[in-house]
Amino acid sequence: MSSVSWADLHDNVPIHRDRDDFRLWETCLRQYCYGKGVLAHLDVIIPEPFRRNKLPAWGKVVAVLEPVGDQIEEKLFHALRAKHAQALHISVNEFIADGRVVTLTHEELAVWDRWAEKERLARMAILRSLSPELQRDPDLLAQPTARHLYRMIVNRHEESIGV
Repeated sequence: MSSVSWADLHDNVPIHRDRDDFRLWETCLRQYCYGKGVLAHLDVIIPEPFRRNKLPAWGKVVAVLEPVGDQIEEKLFHALRAKHAQALHISVNEFIADGRVVTLTHEELAVWDRWAEKERLARMAILRSLSPELQRDPDLLAQPTARHLYRMIVNRHEESIGV
């Protein structure tokens, strides 16, 4: 599978720092995501293929999140390992359902990979277009999907302007 790149992100989406630049950032981000074919991941929750239970608070999506900075990555890893130790001992094409490991077929894994690539691109487009301070915000990093992350930023902006 070819990997979708966000290398051109900063040529197309300005860094979001505060409420004064929000509308320009949001417009450019949405146009960028549309061009990359991932806008739906901002507008609705695209369910993770083959998930058999509700999305837990920590979200399986954390596995495709690429945190900014070694400390954040280390904290996420240790938190996940402590809370979900069993999940770290399975391969990428396996998941735990009803207490047992279920293996995806090659076709199912290909479907999951396509979903994960789009979810990752949507999350990274958001995170990498934020100021360094916002990139380190634990509340933002804890959001389980690109949609949740995007809505949290939009909601914060609307609260800051009294909408």
